[in-house]
Amino acid sequence: MGLEFIRAYSTLTFSLFDSWCEAENRKLLHEQNVEKVLVELLSVADISVQTATCQAVSVMSFHLASKDSFRDLGGIPAVVQLLNNESLVLKEAAAQPSLTSHIATSSTCCDAVYEAGGHEVLVQQLNGSCLRTLANSAATLGNMAAQEVIRCSILSLGAVKALMEPLNSTDTQLLVNTTRCLAVLTCDTEARAELQSAGGLHPLVNLLRSYHKEVLHNACWAISVCARDGPAAVEMCTFGALEMLQEINQSVNRRSRFSELAMISLLNSNLSAKYSLTSHLASTDLICDGFYDAGKVCSCRTKDSDFRGNVKAAVNEHRPIIVRDSGDRREAEQRIRNRHQQQGRAQDPRKKKEEDKQKDEPLPESPTEKPWKMMDDVSLQLLIKEAKESIIPLTDEREQCAALARLVSEAMGGAVEMERLHEYPWVLHLSELKFQLQANCLADCIGVSCTLVRGEYNRAWNEVLLFNRKERPAQPCRYTVDLMHQPGSLLAPNTLAAVQYQTI
Repeated sequence: MGLEFIRAYSTLTFSLFDSWCEAENRKLLHEQNVEKVLVELLSVADISVQTATCQAVSVMSFHLASKDSFRDLGGIPAVVQLLNNESLVLKEAAAQPSLTSHIATSSTCCDAVYEAGGHEVLVQQLNGSCLRTLANSAATLGNMAAQEVIRCSILSLGAVKALMEPLNSTDTQLLVNTTRCLAVLTCDTEARAELQSAGGLHPLVNLLRSYHKEVLHNACWAISVCARDGPAAVEMCTFGALEMLQEINQSVNRRSRFSELAMISLLNSNLSAKYSLTSHLASTDLICDGFYDAGKVCSCRTKDSDFRGNVKAAVNEHRPIIVRDSGDRREAEQRIRNRHQQQGRAQDPRKKKEEDKQKDEPLPESPTEKPWKMMDDVSLQLLIKEAKESIIPLTDEREQCAALARLVSEAMGGAVEMERLHEYPWVLHLSELKFQLQANCLADCIGVSCTLVRGEYNRAWNEVLLFNRKERPAQPCRYTVDLMHQPGSLLAPNTLAAVQYQTI
């Protein structure tokens, strides 16, 4: 086949591009084995021929049978090889989503791209300057990353860091493809940590301000995946993610299942914010060190700086903040700070010299700011020890709940008669503790699997899910645990006793 004939054929192919887009035409061309001719044309050492052929292959790949034929004829390695070409026009044609990305939606074709080293070339192209090539590469990598083995290989090539610059772009299509790719890549725990350390969470949260539907959906999707890690969820909250998602979910035009999922994921990983906003924690919400209750809020005022600022502030008239902190969290935070310092020294040798110099110098004492640390509650530790020894051996679940309720009630001062509840000076007692400890936070440690519900006027109670023995077959029923008046009593839902317990 002569070169002039090939050029003429490729020109004709390009001129018939629009007609090839018709499904019926693609079917007819497939029946004439057009894929064989196209694969041969890809090996012709002429950029115009190869570019036109890529355009034709991209259209034919929408026909499933044609896509399989193209793969079986060895067309995928040929396209991957063109991705390395110095011609930007040819490289863009070979990387277009309708070609490599569409091919990669098939698991077998995806394997072929992977085996040909296509993922390596695509990750390299993420460092390029052509917006269209960047967008196409991100789209293809996102499709390929659906397979775990390929995803791990893509991540090992530094794909997450390479996506940081595209994530800060203003190009809509690039943002759509980048956020979708990140949502798939961050299914991996290490990838989420890499995204966080690379500073990718802030620009990701900022995309919640976008009014482009697909960008917003993909950003919410990526946020919901990253929120699986508690530290990442907390950091995104400091950037205002909850406030923006709450606003989005209140909008008729902007809310979606993606935004609702992102909100749920963030709250499930940030129980302090969840309890503050929803006044409810389920039995599956396990409270760990760092949990705090600063009271109910109507909007997502959940930035970490608010909590820390209240901790360091002088004792005030506001309600105390209830915190769980056994010391493990402080040690973990110190380990994180040490790791960040080590990473900073590795990136900038000058920082290491400065830190080594600072180590040799004594730390200056601040005359105004008093160091604050959570006080160890020995009584609480003894109570937890007693609970484990006396409650866990009990085999009946109802008796466990009742016995634990009695133990907690006795530790808190014993039962209070309903008629004398207004005389119980619990608010005064908390205020006395604040001034005794000279802190706005009180330590608490909870180790019971039950719901925590807050009602009106800051009244809170626990609920447990138990089977109702009176029903056949037995059905699970949610009971309110009485800790005040008849400690250990389990109040059935919607009964007068339960309503009285939950309200003033």
